Amino acid sequence: MVKKLVIAVLVLILILGGAYALLYTFMSRELEKLGEIAKIDLSLIEDGVYEGYSRAGLVAAELRVVVKNHRIEQIEIIDHVYGTGKPAEAVLDAVVEKQSLQVDAVAGSTASSKNLLKAVENALLGQR
Repeated sequence: MVKKLVIAVLVLILILGGAYALLYTFMSRELEKLGEIAKIDLSLIEDGVYEGYSRAGLVAAELRVVVKNHRIEQIEIIDHVYGTGKPAEAVLDAVVEKQSLQVDAVAGSTASSKNLLKAVENALLGQR
């Protein structure tokens, strides 16, 4: 009886490990498809409200970026599908503070961080 239980637990661990490896591989490929985050010259961005969207696998973000006097004044999240990546939303505060998309991802939420940054990029560049 104990032997069967040990075998069942080991099989379950192998299945979960395999599922995690597949999910990790899938998300890595999706993040590669997003490409690098562009360096945006805010002096070329007119005042206004810009909306952007980005999706990478299981994470997606839609947001609104307010630009005034060639500065990012505010980034409002309209929708953020993130799984465990909610902490990544702090990356948006860093963008406003540094006035740049070249900020560090939030540890443990890399996919959501990069997806949010790509949504800001898409908004400012008028891409969807």
